[in-house]
Amino acid sequence: MFLCESCGLQFQEPMPDRALAATFYGQGYWRETENGGFFARLQRIYVDGMLWLDLMGWIRRLRLAKGSRVLDVGCSRGDWLARMALAGYEVKGVEGDARAAEYAKAHYALDIDVCDVEDWQPATGQRDLITAFHVTEHLSDPRAFLRKCHQSLRQDGRLLLRVPNVASWQALWFGSKWKGLEPPRHLYQFTPRALTLLLEQTGFTVVKSSTWSWRDGPPALASSCFPAGEATYQTVRGDKSVIKQLIYLALTTCATPIERWAAILHRGGMLTVVAQKHALDGNH
Repeated sequence: MFLCESCGLQFQEPMPDRALAATFYGQGYWRETENGGFFARLQRIYVDGMLWLDLMGWIRRLRLAKGSRVLDVGCSRGDWLARMALAGYEVKGVEGDARAAEYAKAHYALDIDVCDVEDWQPATGQRDLITAFHVTEHLSDPRAFLRKCHQSLRQDGRLLLRVPNVASWQALWFGSKWKGLEPPRHLYQFTPRALTLLLEQTGFTVVKSSTWSWRDGPPALASSCFPAGEATYQTVRGDKSVIKQLIYLALTTCATPIERWAAILHRGGMLTVVAQKHALDGNH
């Protein structure tokens, strides 16, 4: 990793081939092959709870009007978009992995464009809100992606992003074993300052930010301590262990107050930012 001493941005150089990074998403990574077992149902309840508490919490704070046009870039298997559709929003997704997109279409009947995010060609001025959770750190050209988001949003439209926070206590404590690093898939690692500067350079004004995430913060800390307990980790490797999952659940529970205090001090493991579109000048 190379480091920008001015803003704290870290990045890989040379950039690894995206085709190589794609091979790290093994069968079952998106839980597209999950069965209806007891722990799978518990996992489903947990995911739904975190979507309501965490991601829908951001939508409630944004006071997004019903009927607003929402685009989720990197929509995975569509759980978030499906909940947004049920809440009364007009939704569409972009997803690069055909397995995840097919799950979203089959289970939720969602409108998904299947293409690599870096090849996404947005329509102009159509969206009221674009969301991108854990996408920007994967891209070889985050600046180009944010310009596309700017193009796709209507005037005064908003962007809701989440990335790992390399300025977090988690990153400091765990170093190369921190869950947020995930080389070679994560090409960039952002500090709050680095992400704010990039957004300002691509036509956005940051209006709200937080390093607290119910859904992603405590689990990232638990995964850094005990990756073998992750349900996805076990599915991809074909190594199911109820005991390991219970240990992982206990670690996540214990990590929650620790991560909450870290976020109060702006050192939580995940960085979520709301940015509003403004006009670009000729220098950007």
